[in-house]
Parts: sequence; structure tokens; C-alpha cells
Amino acid sequence: MTLQRWIYRHGRNGALIATLWGCSPAATVASDVSVASPEPGGSDVILWQDNFDKPTLPELLAPYVTRGTMQLVPGRIGGNAVRFVYTASSSDNLLEKSFAATTDIYFRFWYRSSPGADPSCNGQNPSGFKWFMAWRAIAPRYTMSVTNMDGVPYQGRPNAGLEFSSHDNSSATEPAQFLSNINHNVRFSTTNEGNWHKYTLHIKTGTGGYEQIWVDDILLLDNSANGYDHAAEGISLIQFPGVIVRWFAGCDFTLDIDDFVIWHK
Repeated sequence: MTLQRWIYRHGRNGALIATLWGCSPAATVASDVSVASPEPGGSDVILWQDNFDKPTLPELLAPYVTRGTMQLVPGRIGGNAVRFVYTASSSDNLLEKSFAATTDIYFRFWYRSSPGADPSCNGQNPSGFKWFMAWRAIAPRYTMSVTNMDGVPYQGRPNAGLEFSSHDNSSATEPAQFLSNINHNVRFSTTNEGNWHKYTLHIKTGTGGYEQIWVDDILLLDNSANGYDHAAEGISLIQFPGVIVRWFAGCDFTLDIDDFVIWHK
């Protein structure tokens, strides 16, 4: 078991003990061991849930503010899903949904890209795309990206290629972007073969705040031990999947989304 996984299993007290031992909780070795990502339970509060199983695209999109080009396609397990079509004329596609402001919040959805999808367009657009944006009403938002950029400040290694990353735009100390520090073997570039994959995000705002990201029940990112500053205001709106930062011709792809849920404990 890596130190970071031990810390994750034992919570924030584990990080304190590791520090007292003189160990660095940020020192990790990539592991593909599956650790079940959070799912809403019986006592949790569901803020929004959508299986996208509507018979028509207008009905599917009705609960959302939308931008870009979308299609109705077969879903993950029967039913339907929503497809976002990325082309030169539609490089900014998203669903937007608002809900009650929440300071400790979870998001989960399933995604499926067209085989070989590459939002960096063979490295020409290293910023990739803004994968998931979680907004506060007043303070700056969180931006979860799929990116080829190295963290700023540098996090001790180069980006492994289209990593899932996080950044709280309200933070003066969190890197932009904070790369997948637990596991960077699982990335968008390793899950773009055309199959369904599960993405789970946990955000805690304010003092002691942090972000965690899982893909397919594998913990990729956890900065709970890093002590970054965060605005206290809760999250009250999301937009996803988002915009390709810089578009290049010939890099068209599609991204399907299904089974989306927002909740808190």
C-alpha cells in the first residue's frame, strides 16, 4: 500500500501521522488498485440526478441551459445518453445546471469518447479542454481539466498526457493545474477507446478544503493533505463537459455522457 493510499484510508489523521513520521504525503507511486469511489447512499441528499432516458433530445435538454451541438444516442445500459459533437463550428459544448449552494459536494457521471478522441489535437493545444466547471455564485469557480500542461508551479514531473487535473480559481496556493498526484496511469488518453468510463469528483470548499477525482473507481487525484487555501462559498452551478481551449482543424470527436448525479452527505 502506498503512503497516499494509507492516508486516504485513514483520513486526515493519517496525513498528520505521516507528517510526524517525517514522510511526505505527496510522495506517491502510481497504482491501478481499485478503491470504490463514493456513490450516493440512503442518508445522502440528492441535489440533481439524470439518467438521460428521455425519448427526444428537446425533452432531454429541457432541464438545462445548453450550449453547442448535442445529439440523442443509446445509453450505457439501455435507454439514452447525450452526445456532444466537437467540431470547428462547435468547440464549446455544455450542459449547465444550478442547485442549492453546497460546501462539501460530490458529482458522478459516465463518459464515452469516440475512439482516439484527442482534445489536444496531437499536442497542438496543450491546454486541452475544460472538462467540468463547478461555480460559486460570487467567488471564482473550480475548473477540472483534461490537459497536457504541467502544473504551475512545477509538481516534480511532466504531465503524462491528457491527465485529469483540478484547480480552484479562488486559491492563491493551489497549482494551476494540479495534476493527478495519486495515479497518472489512468488518463483521458487511456480511456478514449470508445468504452464507458465513470468519473467521480468530490469538492470541499473553505478552510481544510480539497478536491478528489476517481475514474473507474481508481483514485487519481487527492490534495486533501496539501493545505491549499479555498474560498468558503459553496458550489451552486455546474457546466460540463466544456470548451476546447484552442481548436485545430481535423480534430473532430464526440463525447457521450450518461447517468449524472450530484449529492452531499
